[in-house]
Formats: sequence, C-alpha cells, structure tokens
Amino acid sequence: MGNQEHHKIEGVVLGKENIPVENVWVRIYRKDNEIGDNITGTDGRYEVEFDSGSPITLIRYDHLITDSFTRRHPAIVNNISSERNHNINKVMPDKVGLGYDQYALLEILAAYEQLYVVDVAANVNAGSIRYDITQRYKGNISMIKYVDPITELRYKQVLELYKKGQ
Repeated sequence: MGNQEHHKIEGVVLGKENIPVENVWVRIYRKDNEIGDNITGTDGRYEVEFDSGSPITLIRYDHLITDSFTRRHPAIVNNISSERNHNINKVMPDKVGLGYDQYALLEILAAYEQLYVVDVAANVNAGSIRYDITQRYKGNISMIKYVDPITELRYKQVLELYKKGQ
C-alpha cells in the first residue's frame, strides 16, 4: 500500500438569505464512523481534513443554537469522493417553526431520518452533546407543519422514529 493522501472539505454555511450561519457543527462520516469535525465561526466558514479512502457517506450540519426561535433544522450532504478536496457552500434550512414548501419540508425530514439512523448506529449516550442534539430534534420535528398528504406521511414516519427513542 502506498502513502495515504490527506484531503479536506471546506466551505461556508449559509442561511437562505445568503448570510453566514455561525455555530454549526460540521461532521463528516464514512459509513457510521465520524472521521472529522469543525464548528463554523461568525463568517460561517469550516474546514475538515480527512484521509483518502472509501467515499465520504455523509456530511452533517447541526446548528448548535439552543434557542428554539433562532435555531435551524439540520442539513446533510451525501456521497462525496474522498480522493480529492471539496468546497461545499451549504445552505441550511430556515429556522425551526417556520412554514415550508413541499420540497423544503421533504429535504428537512430526510435529514432528520438519516441523522437518526447515524446516531442510533453511534449509540449516542445520555449526557453528551450528541444526545442533547438528538433530544432537541424531537422538539424541532414536533413543530413542523406538513403541507400535503405526502409530507404528512413522511412527517409521521420520522416523528415515530424519534418517539421510539434510542
């Protein structure tokens, strides 16, 4: 085997209004394993280094703000090559408690569903920041208002996952 190359994912986390979002915990995963993380500053910038290898299966963006009036829903990016550097300027969903159109709502629900699966696989323990985020997500999901039969079905499925607990 040759030397393993080092790469990075960097970018800016933005709100829909194109303003940088600070205090977003950016984590990258290979399968169920977290392999790097960073928290955005006031400029919304992040940089996470990693070794080349199998593809990056997930980049997750968790807003660390605890105030339910200003925190945002999480976001994800799936399936990124780990054989090169990437610049990803990720737009986070709107703040929790606002109305969403069907497309935005389905994206938000898909993120919650996938993050639930990742957190269960990681066996998140009570008392950790990861556990606190998962508990906060239960509250975030309960504030979502579905807009049609499709989003109602998805909402109920994702809410049921979080009600089961870990």
